[in-house]
Order: sequence, then C-alpha cells, then structure tokens
Amino acid sequence: MYPKINIGILFLVILLFVGCEPSVKDGLSYDEYVKLVRSYSNEGDYDRAIAAGKKAVRIQPTDGDAHYLLAMTYRAAYDKSFDDAQRKRIATIIENPRKQYNNEDWVEEYKKYGLRPELNTLATQEFEETVRYSPSSWFAHYMIATNNFTNKRFRDAIDGYKKVIALNPKYVNSYSLMGEAYSGLGEYSQAIQYLQAAVKMDPKGTYTLLRLGRVYKKMEDWGKAAEIKKKLIDMKASYGDL
Repeated sequence: MYPKINIGILFLVILLFVGCEPSVKDGLSYDEYVKLVRSYSNEGDYDRAIAAGKKAVRIQPTDGDAHYLLAMTYRAAYDKSFDDAQRKRIATIIENPRKQYNNEDWVEEYKKYGLRPELNTLATQEFEETVRYSPSSWFAHYMIATNNFTNKRFRDAIDGYKKVIALNPKYVNSYSLMGEAYSGLGEYSQAIQYLQAAVKMDPKGTYTLLRLGRVYKKMEDWGKAAEIKKKLIDMKASYGDL
C-alpha cells in the first residue's frame, strides 16, 4: 500500500519550488541589498542579483539610482543569455552544417538556445523608471533610444539620441546610431550630418564608416561609397556590402 498524499500540502510544496524568485534574505537595508546585487552579479548569479535589486527598489521606489541598478542587472543577465545562446548556436551549426536555420527572426532562433528576451524588456522598463526619477541619467536615455532603434522605431530613437547628446555631447555612439536611424527613415542628408560628426569624433570607428558608406550607396553616390570602402580595406576592416 502506498501512503496517502495530502493534495493541499503537495500543492503548497509545488508553489514553493515552481515559479518563485530565488531566495534573498528579507529585512535588509537598501545599502545591503545594493551590495548583494553587486556581489551576486560578480558571481554571475544574475537571478539572485535581480531579486536583490527588486527588494532595493521596493525600499526606495522613487530613487533613480535604484531603478538604474536593477536595469543594468537585467541587461547584464540578458547579455549573458545572448552570449550563451550564440555559443550554443555556433556549436550546433558546426555539428550540423546542413540543417536549416532561421536567419530572418534571430530572436526566435536564439530563444531555442536559451536567449531570454524578456530580460531586455524588463531592463528597458527600469531604464524608463530611471529617467522618470533621474532625468539627467544620459546612459538610461541611451539604452531606451537603442531599444527603439533595434525595434526600428527610428523616430523615437532619434528623439532619444538627441536627449543623450544634450546630456553627453561627447558620446559618439549616439551620433552614429542616430545617423543610421535617419537613414532608416530615408532622410539621408540628416543621416550624413550625424555620421560625419561621429567620424570626426572617432576617425577609426569602422561601424560608423560602414554606415556612412551605405548611406552614400543608397544615394547612388558611388564615388564617396568607394572612398569609404577603400578606407575600410586600408584599416583591414569588414566593408560588408559596400
């Protein structure tokens, strides 16, 4: 005879182990939770770092720094899941080169290998909370703008990058990505203006040069596109589809 199982107790046990956050001690101070976030992050234990970050936000919900720390932790966890998924996918391709792979929707493809896109969504939400309480946090504005850029919301991305430039005019990536966003809207003169500004700030920035060359190619300015291609070749950098 098997012993009778109390269904109510079994249900409670399942709740304890399924779908709950990693265990992080309650009752600590804000500063102690911040220390835990950094400690767990250094160990690569991002799930516990996130749990500690949430507790810090609950203590100081209107503190931009608290939201920024949680946002950066979500983003670090997302980046790790991306790197791990990329390694697994490359290993699979090497083992099965003839298999058909989804190269159109890379997010869905990478999810098969462990990518956690929801972490990027949560990071963006926390960056938005950051600028709500700390409007001068230029990097939070940059991350929000870049999320819009990645999702091809180019006008929103441009508005965001303008905020970044107003707060930190020396951050070259804002100029480069804003140039490409303008290109995505077909506004090539504006694209060239910001890409040339980025090149002036960082003449060896190969991604910016490639973006500028592609704009010239779209405008059918073959001479300037060829000049950019030659520069990239001289720099021994990839010149993509130029």
